[in-house]
This record gives sequence, structure tokens and C-alpha cells, in this order.
Amino acid sequence: MEAFGGFVMDEQAIQVENVFLEFLKSFRLDANKPGLYYEAEIEAIRGGESTMMYIDFSHVMGFNDALQKAIADEYLRFEPYLRNACKRFVIEMNPSFISDETPNKDINVSFYNLPFTKR
Repeated sequence: MEAFGGFVMDEQAIQVENVFLEFLKSFRLDANKPGLYYEAEIEAIRGGESTMMYIDFSHVMGFNDALQKAIADEYLRFEPYLRNACKRFVIEMNPSFISDETPNKDINVSFYNLPFTKR
């Protein structure tokens, strides 16, 4: 961590955010099928049904071992960065998501298919 303008930069958290964004932008269940797996989550968000992206943790586990370990071991530390990665993904895929009426709209993240339980 290093200080930047009075703020502490968490370099590892920024790296987790960027790798998670790369996961969202590249994950496919079947490499032969077009379209990203998590684009469907954007459709639910766009329809105003939810502001939650549901992520299958088994997909993360298969994508990058270091990423899944970081999320599993220090979820509370990385959660704001994971949410930011989701928001960046939604904005990249659907730039009209953020409007003048909702400039601070947040996207939340929820994982399912966890192989363990932590309290």
C-alpha cells in the first residue's frame, strides 16, 4: 500500500479488481458459443430488476486460482473493488447504464456455489 494524495492505495486490491474485470469480460462456458456468460446479468440490471450481479464462484475457481484465493480469504477487504469491477463491466458493455439521473448507481456482487462456508 502506498499513500497517494492523502489516500492509501491498496495495490493488491486494485490488482484483484482488474483480474476480476478480466474474468467478467472473458468468461464463457463454451468457447465455441458467442457472447459472454455474464452479459445476461447486465440484462437483469438494465431492466431495473436488480442491482446485483450473481457470480458462480466455481467459474472464478476455474479461471484464476490466485483470484479465487484472494476473494475467499479476504472478501471484506476486496468487496468494494469487486463491486467496482462489476460496475466497470456493466458500463463497458452498456455505456447508457449510468445516466445523469443516476450518476452514482452501484452494482453489488453476490457469489454462489461456494465450496465452503465462512462467518
